[in-house]
Amino acid sequence: MSGGLGAGVLDGVLDALEGLDPHALVVARHGTVLARATWAPYDASRAALVYSVSKSVTALAVLLLESEGRLSLADPVDRHLDLPNPHGITLRHLLTMTTGHSREQTSVMPVDPAVLLTTTPAFPVGSRFAYSSPATCTLGRVVHAVAGAQPTEYLRPRLLEPLGIGARWWRALDEVEQGFSGLHLTVDDQARLGMALAAGGLASDGTRVLPVSVVEALASGFVPTAGTFVADHEGAEPDTADDDWALGYGYGVWRSRHGYRMDGAYGQFTLVVPETGVVVAYQGAATDTQRVLDVLWGLVAAAGSSDPSDASDAGASVVERDSWATRDRYVASDAPALDVAGWTLADAEDAGWRLVVPAADGQPGGVVELHPDAWTRGSLALGSGDAASGAPSDPVPYGVVPVAARAERLPDGSVRAHVVATASPHRLLLTRAADGGLSARWHTAPLWQPTLATLLVPPLVAAPARGPS
Repeated sequence: MSGGLGAGVLDGVLDALEGLDPHALVVARHGTVLARATWAPYDASRAALVYSVSKSVTALAVLLLESEGRLSLADPVDRHLDLPNPHGITLRHLLTMTTGHSREQTSVMPVDPAVLLTTTPAFPVGSRFAYSSPATCTLGRVVHAVAGAQPTEYLRPRLLEPLGIGARWWRALDEVEQGFSGLHLTVDDQARLGMALAAGGLASDGTRVLPVSVVEALASGFVPTAGTFVADHEGAEPDTADDDWALGYGYGVWRSRHGYRMDGAYGQFTLVVPETGVVVAYQGAATDTQRVLDVLWGLVAAAGSSDPSDASDAGASVVERDSWATRDRYVASDAPALDVAGWTLADAEDAGWRLVVPAADGQPGGVVELHPDAWTRGSLALGSGDAASGAPSDPVPYGVVPVAARAERLPDGSVRAHVVATASPHRLLLTRAADGGLSARWHTAPLWQPTLATLLVPPLVAAPARGPS
């Protein structure tokens, strides 16, 4: 045994993930970490955008408020928000995404609680699942109204700090944390949340951080999703009874073939398997997220038959790999190419290159050095007086896009470069043709708007994440 996993198991899983743009992985059982892996230039100590894992955290806030007697899931939304609610949608309908709206409605609907509540549903309320970011956005507003604080502020003393999770940034929409997306977490943050759930609501030191009622609700409140179109803007998935999106959706989590999971765009996963105590936290950037899950389920099976004492005695396996090694397998998405007017990628004296991106029209810019033998870190920033454009959120004052970059010259004289936005799942594929022409395409495009401005974060996110102070 090695680190609590069978010999060769971890290497086999990591090999299977190559080419799927893995970023970070933590495997644990019964509160003991069995293995860790990272892929440069991603750094597990830094928080990154986890997309719809945000929905799970919003659901936890709602369930905690219920446990405190401050709301009921049977409450109509208008009991807590000063909005018309002509169709009688309740908090439970929002949590299970059974507002009665069709997927065709929710996929084109603006993320606006007033629009959601007043749009006539295509089906009877409560009768049908349809994935809905507007539903969870509305829950975020309810948390803000009932708690009298932002969701992170409400959760910090109750859940985040007891789990060793420090200050984390959640992008706002109309001055309220989005709820449906925008939360930035480290892979260890995800693992700590998952381990607490797998342990019935207990932190690693035995402190209760979640009431039993919350844990039981999260693990049992599922509605059917088979036979419905469950694909969303986060990537199309096959609608069959065999896929992991057709097994049911509950209070901000998906039922899985083993346990349940928090699930964000491009493969931000927290797998929770209470029956074996296994937790897998993962960050990556795959378009075929079912393939990622298939690999991770093999890891879940191996971890479920492991002995955590082996890991505690020998220490967790720690593996560091480099995504540059599989650069030939990264291909551009079908998102539009970026407008690179004014960008330059010039040869530098040290056999490297200098990328200059002008800051203009609400898009960040800066200078990034690139080398063939190592990743270099830098950042892109808004120009003086600029405000972010192209993102469905409030502007981020003095926002930055932390990046890591690397490049190489190809035999035909062209230059290939990767610019990774390290606080997100996204990377740009740059090519300077032999004739000097420059192009930039997304490997996986940011949701909402495929622009750099969508990825602006405050300096808090750009720095290594810390635990509670």
